[in-house]
Amino acid sequence: RLAAMGVRIVARNGGVATVREPAGGSPPYAILRRVLRFPRINTGLSGLLLSVALAAGGAAHAGEAADARYEPDPAAKEAPELRGSTWVEEGEGYAIRLQKIDESERQAFILASTGLPTDPFAGRPGQPPRFLSFLLEIENQTAGELALNPLDCWLKTNRGKIETPLGMTDLSFLYHVAGAELPPAYENVSSVLLAHPVAVASEDSMHGLLVYRTVEPRTKTFRVDVQLILPDGNVVRFAAPYRRIKEKQD
Repeated sequence: RLAAMGVRIVARNGGVATVREPAGGSPPYAILRRVLRFPRINTGLSGLLLSVALAAGGAAHAGEAADARYEPDPAAKEAPELRGSTWVEEGEGYAIRLQKIDESERQAFILASTGLPTDPFAGRPGQPPRFLSFLLEIENQTAGELALNPLDCWLKTNRGKIETPLGMTDLSFLYHVAGAELPPAYENVSSVLLAHPVAVASEDSMHGLLVYRTVEPRTKTFRVDVQLILPDGNVVRFAAPYRRIKEKQD
């Protein structure tokens, strides 16, 4: 039923991730080209990001300091549980995990997931990052499907600005505005971007990237909202708050 609506179906079993094309004549989605060599889901994002960090080789990219201007704010009102730097929401049969990642981690994740050394969101050397990236993981231990629409995953700032996750169509438009064409190789990265509705089958899990335009320089706080639809139709709302890191005075 969900596939007929154009929902991308994602399954992950024993460390193998696949993406099945939706029915009904929708444009084909790229299939993940290789096995994800990441730990099983019970290790959570910490294990996943450890693999990504090792793949990154500890390399530092220009602009990462600016990308790290914001940190999780566990003191925010109604903040979910924070484990290390990962936000966690666990309910009966499901788990949601979200962690902000920097440019080198995003590039390593794309490389490990697709086999491509291509990051269409990479900033220019010496320039601050133009995007904020988050790794989202959903685990389903219910008897039915969990549904996620990334367009409902808003990034909201204290200044009233709202951003939605970027997909390849958005990226292509940004390139067009700048007077350039999106390189064909970048299309292969679409398989790891969460920009279209996703259904997570029973006893499966998924993870992918939520990428947003970066916030305005004067932004003090923002939050990332995630809405997950349970098999019974109820909606789980999960808000991960972040705050600007105070600069140390000399």
